[in-house]
Amino acid sequence: MAAILIRDKQIKTDAFEFGTSAQASAVIVKGGAGALSAALIVEGTAEIKGSLTVVGTLYQQNVAELDSDLTVTDELIVNGNAALGDAITDSHIINGALAVQKGQVTTWWDNSAIPVQKTSIDAANGNIVTEGTLIVAGISTLNETLSVLPTGKVGNNLVVGINDATLGVSTFYTSVVIGTDVFKKDLTVTGNIITLDAAEQHFNGDVAFAGHVTCGDADTDVLTVEGTIVSGHTSGALEINDEVNIVGLVVVDDDVKITTGHSLLIQDTAGIATVIKAEGATGRVGVGTTDLTSLVNLKGNLNSVLTGTVGVVSASAIVTGTGTAFTTELKVGDAIKILTEIFTVSVIASATSLTLDSNYLGDTASLLTAYRDTSLLIISNGDAENRFEITKSGDVGIVGDVTIESSKDLVFTDVSAVEQVRIDGATGNITTNGTVDSVDIDLASNFVFNEVTSTVPNGTEVTFAVANTYLTGKLSVFLNGQWLRPGADNDYTEGASLNTVVFVTAPLIGDVISYIYVKNMG
Repeated sequence: MAAILIRDKQIKTDAFEFGTSAQASAVIVKGGAGALSAALIVEGTAEIKGSLTVVGTLYQQNVAELDSDLTVTDELIVNGNAALGDAITDSHIINGALAVQKGQVTTWWDNSAIPVQKTSIDAANGNIVTEGTLIVAGISTLNETLSVLPTGKVGNNLVVGINDATLGVSTFYTSVVIGTDVFKKDLTVTGNIITLDAAEQHFNGDVAFAGHVTCGDADTDVLTVEGTIVSGHTSGALEINDEVNIVGLVVVDDDVKITTGHSLLIQDTAGIATVIKAEGATGRVGVGTTDLTSLVNLKGNLNSVLTGTVGVVSASAIVTGTGTAFTTELKVGDAIKILTEIFTVSVIASATSLTLDSNYLGDTASLLTAYRDTSLLIISNGDAENRFEITKSGDVGIVGDVTIESSKDLVFTDVSAVEQVRIDGATGNITTNGTVDSVDIDLASNFVFNEVTSTVPNGTEVTFAVANTYLTGKLSVFLNGQWLRPGADNDYTEGASLNTVVFVTAPLIGDVISYIYVKNMG
């Protein structure tokens, strides 16, 4: 049972003692040993002018006004309202845990003449609402929303950690939102910020990072910046010390600078092969190759599909085509790709048969797709008409005059780089290792250069007129500036009357056909 029971209002101004030990308190109540009833039960209103020390349990069922210290070394259970203290110097120290149960709200007020509520803790949902500064000095885990509401005032801050080497860690398991779409606020971090969550990180307003920033810890992590990234470096430069993978369009409004010793690499869609390399140390540029041995290096990419399909036999150099056009789509010396192996064409026997420069090493197979290079270099005018072309075979096509300085010569060599013809730029003399027909060649009147045929290509016509009868074997034919090969297995044949040209494949609408030849004056 209780040591003291107060049922009505009692006022005691002088000291009295219950129990066995003398204390300096106004009232000392000690309960009995064992699991007995409370030491002090107050069922009404108690006004105690001195100190109240309860060693057992204090049960208070209405209102207690304690004008001095209240010390409870065990449980304090208040079933009604409790008002502790009436002056700003009053303090309330809880050495154990403070539990607010049954979904109630704990409120905290300022010391104004008319007190204003500043902070509330809702036991029902766990929300903390404050108008002041929330300081988290240790490790804090927030499982719900943390809101810092200005309520019309300036300088309301969320402070996490303390200003020393024992800075704590705050873990947020939900989203952290800085500002709104209408009122964008700044996030300023004076130390390091590390984002390790697999979810996307979004920064919609201004973000200032004074320390290092690490975003993500996995390849699937995404850093999304919907605004502008501005460098705060004294040079104005944005320094990136590792790889940057950009999937979408890159728009640059200023120069892109590659420092000496570094290169600009543009890779294929798989992010494996480098298709363009610009070397910062030497200024060399490679297209299709990273082996830069000259100022500009071009390498074919073997991505143009040949007509039809091909069959190959293991350890054989013979390629057999089905529906192929080897004689028109390839030349001896061209590169060809079959599966993953790359070869050079050695012999073209027909439209459906060719020989490689080495044996095919893969398994015997048929109905395979073969690939060739496209043209290595094309220069077009403003109307997208080709004027200069270097084909996959190394042929050079020029639409227009070729001017050679008077001090320079025009030299033609064979496939072994042996000089065969030289045109002297100073004298106009022609020197050849071949034979010249025994006719009087007057270059001014008998040599025709860059004549365009009068026959209009329509996509089906194969016979094209030449304005004059020409000497057999002294005709060169150009299609869109590309020098064609004579012969039925190649590009064209000479007409029977030597004033026409017969194409193996009909030129297309819009193609330009031109000639260089020596007129037959006999």
